[in-house]
Amino acid sequence: MNQNNYTVHQLRLSGPGASGSWLGQAIRMLAFVGLLILGLTFSVVVFAVVAVAGLGAWAYIWWKTRKVRRAIREQQQAASHGYAYEAPRQAAAAGKWQAAHEEVSDVSWEDVPRK
Repeated sequence: MNQNNYTVHQLRLSGPGASGSWLGQAIRMLAFVGLLILGLTFSVVVFAVVAVAGLGAWAYIWWKTRKVRRAIREQQQAASHGYAYEAPRQAAAAGKWQAAHEEVSDVSWEDVPRK
């Protein structure tokens, strides 16, 4: 068995551009810059794909919940104007308020104010 004791300098690849000359350094620098640009381009493309997918998911959820949001908004507006409690107050002021166990006959939906 042949045991070789190589130093770090002897393990370098031999061939064009592998030496420590200025041409080899220029080739290595160009390869590094090219790989750096390629990596940055790839990361920008991945970020754009993820951003578009996230925007698409948000738009889908926004579109599917539009009716629910509209109903909630209308209920909040009705509650802020007091329509939810106005009919019992008017009935009580008019002397038409009945106890919970009594039959309510003289208060109808026509007494409730509408928008």
